[in-house]
Amino acid sequence: MPRSRDRVVLFVLFFRDHGRSLHELSGLARRVCDPADALYGRYMTRARLARLVAPRPEVVERCRRWFTRKGMQFGTLPHPQVAWAATTLEGVRRVFGPECEAWLRDDQVQPPRHAWPLPDEIGGHLKSISATSIQSGDLARTVKGMASDGPPPRIGRAIPPRAAAAGMTPADIRSIYNFSPEWTGKGETIGLLNIGGQVNVDDAMAFWRRHGIEREPPTMVNLASIPPGGLLERLEPTMGVEWIGAMAPGARIFLYNIDYRAAADPWVAFVAAALSPSFHGQHPTILVSTWSLPERMYAARHGRGVFADLLEQAAVTGVTFIAASGDWGLYDGRPSTQVDDLKVADAPWPHGVFPSVEDYVLSVGGTMIPTRDPLTEVAWSGPLPPNDDLRRAMPFLRLASSGGFSEDVDMPWWQQDTLRPRGIPRHFTAMDWRLSDTRRISMARRSTGPAVPAWPRRSGRRLSRA
Repeated sequence: MPRSRDRVVLFVLFFRDHGRSLHELSGLARRVCDPADALYGRYMTRARLARLVAPRPEVVERCRRWFTRKGMQFGTLPHPQVAWAATTLEGVRRVFGPECEAWLRDDQVQPPRHAWPLPDEIGGHLKSISATSIQSGDLARTVKGMASDGPPPRIGRAIPPRAAAAGMTPADIRSIYNFSPEWTGKGETIGLLNIGGQVNVDDAMAFWRRHGIEREPPTMVNLASIPPGGLLERLEPTMGVEWIGAMAPGARIFLYNIDYRAAADPWVAFVAAALSPSFHGQHPTILVSTWSLPERMYAARHGRGVFADLLEQAAVTGVTFIAASGDWGLYDGRPSTQVDDLKVADAPWPHGVFPSVEDYVLSVGGTMIPTRDPLTEVAWSGPLPPNDDLRRAMPFLRLASSGGFSEDVDMPWWQQDTLRPRGIPRHFTAMDWRLSDTRRISMARRSTGPAVPAWPRRSGRRLSRA
């Protein structure tokens, strides 16, 4: 736990569903996603969802009184189930005791033994309480970002088109997978999670111009401002925006910028904001995450109940969640267990990655197209990225499209006749794709992240929400 006096602890509180609403949502989520059900495709509005899951006003007021009595700040957020509280590090120790410092460690891989000691008067109404330590000067900006967006960042200058690089173009992908000309994404609103560096908007515009695509720049939703970052930090989010914009030229794009250091759970913050009835006035129909964590690590830090609940809420409102399956092959992350001076995986079976393992997530893996004539497609693998620290730490020389089985998520209803337990990914897409001219360097990017943008173009409301 940090010791600096200029830091505060920001708590994010998630109120529990009423018993009736929880049961109703779980059943409805399945029915609206099942093509054989009479309710298939009959989604509820965000306003109705908010009324269904909102805690009673007296419950929120009870929590407000308790936290303020303890000397903490307290506030609510656009999603009716989410609130926040903040205090100093000393305040955390005073109110919750030293045992709770374990929840603020950055290297958590197992759940701490001690839960937050909340009194029954409010503890029974909270499904989860998560916390992160941030600079005290960032508190107001972070809370404001959780409730309202700021101006879109602008980085660099426009980059003129250059000669083609190796890899696939948007036109190549459309041709290989026989995309219908009508699949433009028109009428869809795509929300993309960004926990990397700031997107180079000018570079994205240059990429679209090169490929003959006329569209507006993405709209920024700054939940917690992120640092600009270097070239590699900006690479993945910029690439995601470029390819989503190219493959779904008729769709609106909203980029949800979240500083993972200031958000206890970026994925919960992302989905909660996207489902809020009035948050930023935007209503995404498709949510995309190219970012992932080992399933075990996410569960240790946050549990999985809150995110699973939000995915059901997304399903009943007709929102598709698409996630990259990862690029660690049959591992869920970097092998780190030390055995005889070698770093190895800590289990011999294929692991799952979050959020791909979750119900109501469309997980996308990657393939390669070695030749166009004859057309061939194989599972993707590739060399390590140009990162010296990563290369020194890795016990192998190549990465590969991830796949595995969940250790926590039960077999979903739509997979019962196929395999068990929950297996990922569900779909594969070519991912040896061309990137634009960042810093005038023609680059080709290979990982499962670029495979994801093809699916928003194809999904709309036609894919199952599973």
